[in-house]
Order: sequence, then C-alpha cells, then structure tokens
Amino acid sequence: VSVQLAGDEEAPIMGDEGLLRRAISNLLVNAIKYSRQGGAVAMQLAEDGASWRVDVTDAGTGIAPEARGRLFERFYRTDEARATESVDGAGLGLAITRWIARAHAGEAILVDSSPGGSTFRLVIPKATHAAEATSPVLT
Repeated sequence: VSVQLAGDEEAPIMGDEGLLRRAISNLLVNAIKYSRQGGAVAMQLAEDGASWRVDVTDAGTGIAPEARGRLFERFYRTDEARATESVDGAGLGLAITRWIARAHAGEAILVDSSPGGSTFRLVIPKATHAAEATSPVLT
C-alpha cells in the first residue's frame, strides 16, 4: 500500500502535539490496514475557514451502512474486520481519534464510504486552548 500526501505543509495550531500525532496516526494506520494490497492511501491537509481539515482516504472495500453509526464506539469492530485474520486491533483507534479531536474542540467523522474505499476526516480549530489544559481523561 502506498501513501500519498497532499495539501498544506504546515498547520499552526495550539494543542497537544502528541495527541494530535496519535489521532492522525490512528487514521493512517486504519487506512493502510483496510486498503487492498497494492492500493493507495491518500492524506490531505487543508485549511477550512477557522479550522484545519485532515482527510484520510483508504483503498478498501467500504463500510457496511449498518456499521457506520458505531465506528467511533470503543471496542467496536465490524464483522468483516473480526473475520479478517490479517487485520488486528481492539477497536479503539477511531474512538481515541474522536476523543482527541473533541479534546481540541474539533471532530472526527466518516465522510464517505463506498466499495472503492472510505474517507475519514479530522477537523481541528486553528486556535484551541487544549494546550493550556491538563491532560484530559478518556471518558
């Protein structure tokens, strides 16, 4: 699987660098895990008004409509993911990503999913006060 990066090279923001790196890493790791062999994962960083937007698109088979509403729940894994031996994980990556986004007054969402792949989006406001707060606790 190849990874293609596009968009802005820098996104100045007040926030917890380690947590933001983890959120982006979780999206990239999932995209690579669920992409077909030889496919391409695309990541794009773009300015979106008062926020930065990171879109990560995989080359997977898509997500069943009945599973889409639960993707960001802790420990949730689709039937397909549990049935595929090559895809490991505990079902925490997207839940942690959403928690990190919300701790920075942002959001993590599924934008689109089709048989050609899925796109997840991380949106973080340009100026947050998360860096000034103590480390939040996952609830």
